[in-house]
Amino acid sequence: MKTLQRTPPHWAQVPSSLDEFPRDDNAISINPWSYLHRLGMYRCLIEATGKRLHGTKLDGKWNLLWGLPIQHGWQFQTGRLRDFTNQTYCGFNGAQSEMFCISPNSWWADMNYYLSAFPFLAAVKAGVFKCPKTKCSPNRAAVKLWKAHVGSIEAGMRLFNDELRYLSTKERNFGKGWVKSVTMLAAVRFKTNMRQTEKFQTLGLPKRILWETDDAPYIPDMSPTENTLLDVLDQLLYWDNFLGGYIVSGWNSVMCNEAARKMGRATLMDLLTQSHLRTAKDIFLILWTTITTDCQKIPNSYVN
Repeated sequence: MKTLQRTPPHWAQVPSSLDEFPRDDNAISINPWSYLHRLGMYRCLIEATGKRLHGTKLDGKWNLLWGLPIQHGWQFQTGRLRDFTNQTYCGFNGAQSEMFCISPNSWWADMNYYLSAFPFLAAVKAGVFKCPKTKCSPNRAAVKLWKAHVGSIEAGMRLFNDELRYLSTKERNFGKGWVKSVTMLAAVRFKTNMRQTEKFQTLGLPKRILWETDDAPYIPDMSPTENTLLDVLDQLLYWDNFLGGYIVSGWNSVMCNEAARKMGRATLMDLLTQSHLRTAKDIFLILWTTITTDCQKIPNSYVN
């Protein structure tokens, strides 16, 4: 399947530098509860780091920060940033003035706040928007990015449990399963550049909010890979909780070297792209085989 490599919705409308944000008394004014402003923070980070990394393996579409705005664009496009209490029109498409509103009553929006505002403020403090070109290896960048990403998600999970109750049971379980899968992606240092992120997202992430009546893998208006992913995340959530976190911790411990991580990345992508893998049973057999593997015995051919 060919990846389209599209930018997030309304990317061309958002600021690409700090100077393009509105000003209030000569101070830059950014509203993190506006989709356009939050996306603008991501674009500023992409542009600034792109200049610093020009000519390296992390330049342009290979920038590992692309995963953040692409994921945020999916949240916007699928209605996951709206007011889930239904007390306001924030985030709904009915009125133009509310369409770009991000609601604090959205668990997805609150979790994303830790993955947008905090990295942006950290970049400002670190002088990312002023520093000249620098060298950074792809592996070192991936380690630092995923460490910060997982830390932000763990902090968000501790703070936003109340917001989960606004979601349907199916959407809530999907969100919790998504958190566990992110930890597994971090363990393999998944390359969150534009190409890989959109390929993963286009294949598997549901294109609408889940309802109580949705029963993966038998949701008629979703693709086979979307159904498979939802079924797998539901099973992952159940069995990992039942086994005291062994599936995720076992997976993470196996990813102890680059050969193992490359095998892990290939395994995760195969789960979505191989036509014969269509049930959670098929996939969990592969996961179980992986987490019971001695990473030191994985052949070095995986790193070539």
